[in-house]
Amino acid sequence: MRLDEAYNKNCAQLNENDKLIWSYLSGHRKECSELTINELADRCCVSRTTILRFSKRMGFKGFSELKMTLRQELGSSAKSSAIHTAVGVYNDVIKRVLSQDCSPIFRLFDQSKNIYVYSTGRIQSGAAHEMSRVFLEAGLLLDEVKGESESWTILDSLTPDDCMIMISCSGESEEACEFAKALNVRGVPTISMTLLRENRLASLSDYSLYGSAAEIPFESLGIKHNTLTGFFILVEMLYMKYLAYKEGETQ
Repeated sequence: MRLDEAYNKNCAQLNENDKLIWSYLSGHRKECSELTINELADRCCVSRTTILRFSKRMGFKGFSELKMTLRQELGSSAKSSAIHTAVGVYNDVIKRVLSQDCSPIFRLFDQSKNIYVYSTGRIQSGAAHEMSRVFLEAGLLLDEVKGESESWTILDSLTPDDCMIMISCSGESEEACEFAKALNVRGVPTISMTLLRENRLASLSDYSLYGSAAEIPFESLGIKHNTLTGFFILVEMLYMKYLAYKEGETQ
């Protein structure tokens, strides 16, 4: 499990000291990959035991495992060719979805009276539209909700028997987060689809799915391309896993 994913999954059980440690570690990853547990404790003005407890609350056996994960992530982000970078992004998404147990999400799909997919922005809207298209082949109707213009209009009609899929690249859209809070108050189950990084929307959701992206420079052309195809791969992989899940039910 990557560090940002571990944080989003476990942030509810982290205390103020834990969040202080995360803030320093997240902002100084290269430096922290070389620090001992005592050195990190000094940088964060906490005890060695506090660092150890933080590591365990993040889902690691100890600080050594956390630091090893950090080093592996730094190594995997080393510069490579543009094509290899893009392929690496796509492979990250595929491997992550393959290893994730999606059965709770699929059970929620099957049990929900209505399934909605919320999006803001062109890329997110495209992914939502593709998700609605492919899942319809399996007999699931996903109603698209396009941003603020529609989200608050339908809010009062939503119940705990429905579910909401929320697609946001950053997971930090104020509009999306406020809508997610309103859904939580009403007990409406939520599934976030964001890029793999610490973000509020993932923390507010019952289930989280992650895409990957990269800024790929073509320096001689003066172009920086942001590849967001990972969102569409995430949709495709989720659909294929759903079909495999349903096929398993019939065997």
